[in-house]
Amino acid sequence: MEIELRIFVEWSYNKKRKKSKISDDDLSAVAAELIEEIKHGSTKAALGGGVFKKRLGDEDSARTIVAFHHGDKLYFIDGWEKKEIPKNKREIDDSDLKVFRQISKAAKAYTAEQVEKLEKNRIYVELPSINQERKK
Repeated sequence: MEIELRIFVEWSYNKKRKKSKISDDDLSAVAAELIEEIKHGSTKAALGGGVFKKRLGDEDSARTIVAFHHGDKLYFIDGWEKKEIPKNKREIDDSDLKVFRQISKAAKAYTAEQVEKLEKNRIYVELPSINQERKK
């Protein structure tokens, strides 16, 4: 059965990722990859609480934080360039991770009306849909 995946990007991260030349296709590919990993029980990218950290490109490239909602929605909520983080510093501190987990928990409870309102209020931007089966 094919499920259409709806991908949302947090508004300020959407602006930042465009400056870093991270395309809609890049995020769609990461989304499809994450869906496959979850489907097959791979949790290497899992940070707990429905939050995942994924690499975009090679090992020195950008990172993104994904809050995954089981079903048809996936939310990209933050990201950064690897080179922005000093080598002796953690990429995600505990307070940020706590916030990411809270966002993920909230996203799981969003109704269709709430999602529409979040888009209207420019909290999230929806990317063109992809089909989960397309990227196999």
